[in-house]
Amino acid sequence: MMVVIDGHIITRFTGHTIAFNKCTDDQFHHLDGDGDGVLSRNDLRGRFDWLLALDYDPESDEKDLEDERKREGVADSIFDRFDADRSGTIDREEFRLMIMELMLAIARGIGNTPVSVLVEEDSLVMKAYEHEMERIEHDLLAKEEEEARSYHDNGKGKLKKRRSGIWALCACSTSGKYLGDTN
Repeated sequence: MMVVIDGHIITRFTGHTIAFNKCTDDQFHHLDGDGDGVLSRNDLRGRFDWLLALDYDPESDEKDLEDERKREGVADSIFDRFDADRSGTIDREEFRLMIMELMLAIARGIGNTPVSVLVEEDSLVMKAYEHEMERIEHDLLAKEEEEARSYHDNGKGKLKKRRSGIWALCACSTSGKYLGDTN
């Protein structure tokens, strides 16, 4: 799927702990093929492209052995960097830290300029995009609700705009003299 994304979208996603942890936990579970609660090198090899959705096509007939070796080398380097306890595996917390750092590196690489990118539907970059769209929708709905609350019925079936949180109430005496606004 083609999406327009910038570095701020990814940064906001990584900063939203609940959403970010849920997505990384889902990805961790998907990668943990044997269900042992840790990721081995083999669990990660060949899957980093999919995980981050960067030009990944597992069904491609044009597999280049040199490219495959480069990808495995990158996966091994990343694995070594984030296996903090040197256990030979990456646990869930190490995985979260790894994904956080990788996503922030992508955000820095993209920068502030929106770019169109092709992403996998289940990738973390796509999850960041979806999170941003939900945030925008939430903000728009909140703004619409606030705007709707800024009007009140003046008792004659007409809506009157409220000013700065103070209800504008025009009170007139029987002589038609204006008595002013009240709180």
